[in-house]
Amino acid sequence: MLIDLFLAFNDCSELLTYVSKLGLDVAGIRSDVLELCLDQLPQLQRSVAIVPRCIHESTQRSLLPPRRELRRCLPLCIPSDLQTARSLAKVSQSVVIALNVETLKFVDETQVNFMATSKVRKFIEVLLEPFIELARIDSKRMSLERALHFVGETIERCLKLDVGIFVSSYSPSIKRVLHPIHIDVLLQSLGFTKRERRLVLQVYPLEALRSWLGEEGWIRLR
Repeated sequence: MLIDLFLAFNDCSELLTYVSKLGLDVAGIRSDVLELCLDQLPQLQRSVAIVPRCIHESTQRSLLPPRRELRRCLPLCIPSDLQTARSLAKVSQSVVIALNVETLKFVDETQVNFMATSKVRKFIEVLLEPFIELARIDSKRMSLERALHFVGETIERCLKLDVGIFVSSYSPSIKRVLHPIHIDVLLQSLGFTKRERRLVLQVYPLEALRSWLGEEGWIRLR
């Protein structure tokens, strides 16, 4: 099963073309883009489970999206700082927390330890494309090798403590789309076994989806 719970598309033609070409079984699409494309979805040449997604910039004043938004989409919470990340680990409902270049310094092994003590299932979603971009822009702040080392340690900690973690290709500024097979190869190069890669690429993302559907009960796109 091929899953990417957050693809980066801003128009319907790109969405329909790439979802078909990638051969995905489950695809996450921004809810605002998805609403514009509802009438065109029957044009897809294969059966795909489409998941509406949204991004919430989490702060101490606004940890989670409004209830109405939670009903409409599976949110990705991007913590603004260390304190907010820790607070998200303690909320009394299932949440998906972003691990990207900006949150790498506090969505780490210690964050995983906090999440492991929660009574409610929590998930980390690794946004992989911004890390790959470090190699393209020759970033002086952090090398790709160093960033992937920290990502690998966080994934390893999650697997050890059975904290849900999965990888998506989403990036707000990049048009390219990583195929799940490419992500699988990258995880293999970081030393993860076939079983561990299956957890990251299939089991945990489906569990995050089931947790959201179980809490909200239904999806409303309009």
